[in-house]
Amino acid sequence: MTTDNVKPGPGYIYVEMTIKDPEGFKQYTALSAPAVHAAGGRYIVRGVQPEFLEGSTKANRIVIVQFETATKAREFYHSAAYQAARQRRLSAAEFRMTLVEGRQMPSFAAKPRWDRLSSARSWPPGGQRPGGAT
Repeated sequence: MTTDNVKPGPGYIYVEMTIKDPEGFKQYTALSAPAVHAAGGRYIVRGVQPEFLEGSTKANRIVIVQFETATKAREFYHSAAYQAARQRRLSAAEFRMTLVEGRQMPSFAAKPRWDRLSSARSWPPGGQRPGGAT
């Protein structure tokens, strides 16, 4: 598969966290949530307990925040509003924060192209195509 038709997609900040001080963490979220929204971010997953299918970590909460682009996510992280929130969080929780860039992939499964199939083939088996066409 080539990436010729791949366009930049949304940016995601993925956070694994271990909360050590619940009251201090509330102070952090009182500042961080407005900073996320001001930067155009939206929570995809917010503070859920993870179920690890493979591997392990001491994280007891996961957050995923979506931004329009990875650049916007990076700008959010470096913003004065988030950095002020981060200072409140440092003693309240341990974070492992990762930025990943999504991709807008071309649609490969829009509709089968029956006209591209060889007339010598019987596909699907039995020769019946959707809608009764043969």
